Amino acid sequence: MPAQAGQPWLSIVPIAEGRSSYNGLLVMVFITATASLAVYVIHRFASRALRRGPAWGCGFSDATPAAQYSGVSFAQPIRRVFGTLLFHARDHVAMPPPGDIRPARLRIELHDLVWSGIYAPIADAVGFLSTRLNRLQFLTIRQYLSLVFATLVTLLLVLAIWS
Repeated sequence: MPAQAGQPWLSIVPIAEGRSSYNGLLVMVFITATASLAVYVIHRFASRALRRGPAWGCGFSDATPAAQYSGVSFAQPIRRVFGTLLFHARDHVAMPPPGDIRPARLRIELHDLVWSGIYAPIADAVGFLSTRLNRLQFLTIRQYLSLVFATLVTLLLVLAIWS
């Protein structure tokens, strides 16, 4: 590398022989001048006419609902990766023979192990208890008062035994 001569703050050669660092002030002035010139040329020679065009259709000329993304489209990569392990996913494809005008059908069968292992037993227990406790809605006022009295006596007994 040539040694810097004259005014070192105004040179574009590397500052040191061992590294490629340039004068920051000179680089900033160059970028500012170039950007200003580009803005001036674009604003000076660009057309002021309003341009209108069709909305971007993601590469599809006919934006029908069948071509749009849905929840199934977003979930497909997750189902492909974790489908056989976590969801026991099975794809059932009904492909008609060549020459048949019937459309092909795809049916996806999923079994959520988390739902069937955790949430379904809890939901079944809540359903069972709610059907059994539904009788309490149709008590008479005398039966309600008896129930409240029995609950208070039970709570007092528990408190007396615990203390």
